[in-house]
Amino acid sequence: MSDDKHRRCPVCGDPLDKVRIVKNVCDVCGKEFSSEDVCRKGHKVCPECRASMTVDTIDRICTSTKSRNPYEILVEIISEPPMRMHDVRHHMAVGSALLAAYRNSGGAADFDNALKEIQKRGGSAPPGACGFIGNCGAAVSTGAFYSVVTEASPYSKGPQWGDPNLLTGKCLIAMSEVGGPRCCKRNSFIAMGIAVEQVKEKLGIAMEYPEKIECGFSDRNEECIEERCPFYVKK
Repeated sequence: MSDDKHRRCPVCGDPLDKVRIVKNVCDVCGKEFSSEDVCRKGHKVCPECRASMTVDTIDRICTSTKSRNPYEILVEIISEPPMRMHDVRHHMAVGSALLAAYRNSGGAADFDNALKEIQKRGGSAPPGACGFIGNCGAAVSTGAFYSVVTEASPYSKGPQWGDPNLLTGKCLIAMSEVGGPRCCKRNSFIAMGIAVEQVKEKLGIAMEYPEKIECGFSDRNEECIEERCPFYVKK
């Protein structure tokens, strides 16, 4: 099954053409790699460098943004060429965007260290975690964000230990009610909205969030569930 209906070049954002598997030399690191995706403009980027470019994008946007709206921040990240339609880096991006909006809304955090820690923890969720272990990485990312900003640990007591788990659990329940197949965008939007609500209720930090979300990525998703998705817009 295809990972992305319209794969894009991480450099220029143009669609990639599928060919027989060919050998390439990465423009970034100079390493030889095999690929069946070819950029029409000739850009060649290995999977490892593409992953690094995606993380760099997350860091750049979250560090520089003044937005109090984590959805706005997330959409900016996932609209950049390095991020694929279905990409394990969503497991970092959701919590990172929440952290940036939390900071901009008055939440206290050691931002640089918190950003690294959220990405480390969220990035521990493997590709396909939603289907393979029943624990979507977007939900894990919200839990990582919440545990970092509340300084929770396995030794924390009471709500400090319980609330990150509560948040992750609420996200997973909401995702399960919509059903599959996978969609990194859909699950990210679901998880983020629930996180915004819990942060306001329990931590007293009011981030901004749209009353209605209309997904702009459905045409890139071969597995889009269309009308069953709360964010789908018929075109």
